[in-house]
Amino acid sequence: MSQLENLDLRYPEALVRQHGAKAGLLEHVVQHMLHIPQMPMVVREIGESPRDFLARVDQAGIGWPRIFRSSAIVELVGFEGVFPTHTVDTFKGEDKILRYFNLDGGFGPLVDDAEFNQRLEDLVGEIACSPQKMVDRDQLPPEINVIAAEVAPSLYRGTFIKHPNRPNFYLATITEGNSVYRQTLTYEKGMGFREFGSWVRNLITLTEGIKRQLREVIRWHDCITKLPEMDPRWTYQIEFGLMPTQLFQVRPFKPIQMANFTFDSRRVGPFEPIVIGVTDEEGDNYEKVSTSTRTQKTNLPALLLTSIHRIVRFPTHIANKPQAYLFFDSGGILSHKDTKVLRESNLALLYSDKPQRDLADGTVLNIKSNGIETRITDVITGLEIY
Repeated sequence: MSQLENLDLRYPEALVRQHGAKAGLLEHVVQHMLHIPQMPMVVREIGESPRDFLARVDQAGIGWPRIFRSSAIVELVGFEGVFPTHTVDTFKGEDKILRYFNLDGGFGPLVDDAEFNQRLEDLVGEIACSPQKMVDRDQLPPEINVIAAEVAPSLYRGTFIKHPNRPNFYLATITEGNSVYRQTLTYEKGMGFREFGSWVRNLITLTEGIKRQLREVIRWHDCITKLPEMDPRWTYQIEFGLMPTQLFQVRPFKPIQMANFTFDSRRVGPFEPIVIGVTDEEGDNYEKVSTSTRTQKTNLPALLLTSIHRIVRFPTHIANKPQAYLFFDSGGILSHKDTKVLRESNLALLYSDKPQRDLADGTVLNIKSNGIETRITDVITGLEIY
């Protein structure tokens, strides 16, 4: 767990070390802010048998369907979506006798209650020991905590980040249940909500009720960061439910970093990107690559240009991991893999649509960013591109 040694982040260490980052941070919030709704949960202790844990879950009255989630201390530094999460339900068939086991939406018949209990115990054990099956298992604890909670009744689920370089600016995506219908939007104090992305990515109508609850959820961010043992020098990612509101997760995103310069003129409009990351006034140079690039022409850090929806399926083949990204078609952003890329990159430029000018692989670009606006220049020609 060497990643934690160099992490300049304050967090409720006792809770996180006992119950992992996911559960520990949620427990810290509930201890100080009872008005933020959470589904009751039970956390498996390290070394506790799955049977004893599930007995405690039953004793706590955790209802069905249930969600079983990982909670690892290393989730403070990432590992978004790496450890398994499962939803489980059980029901009887039309004959009122045969029992079924529903795992993540797929179901099959059970022989008896003993089989049901065994499958639950196996599932808890799978999550708890999941680090042992991972490629980087030598850097992970052999066992992690497991959370059991009733699945929230929220009609919408979503996630948002507070911008680390742009004060009071938020980027959020909400999803209607388990459907493909999504809505990505920005929120800025004094400006309200604005849709972000092409219409095909935004298929949820923003009612006044949704807006009201979203404003409430967004206010949670700064309230949580101001709690004892939390770190207001950082921005966080919040996972939540709407209709009714529920808090699902608090995850460190990026430390706050402000640029020391502004541009002479301000650019605004639907074609301007949301930029995450800052440079100095001279900017940074990158070589543009694509998902088909095999080798670079320079020794400069790489900038990958692609759709946010393609990077998951078509990772770049170049030897050096990109340090900057120019994403187009960014509506629907903030999946676990999207967030990981944003968190680890030096710069990320998020365009709602595809830029109108194509760039050849190998083009050397200078990018200046103050976290609000960017200027991108072709270093060879000296022409400003975007």
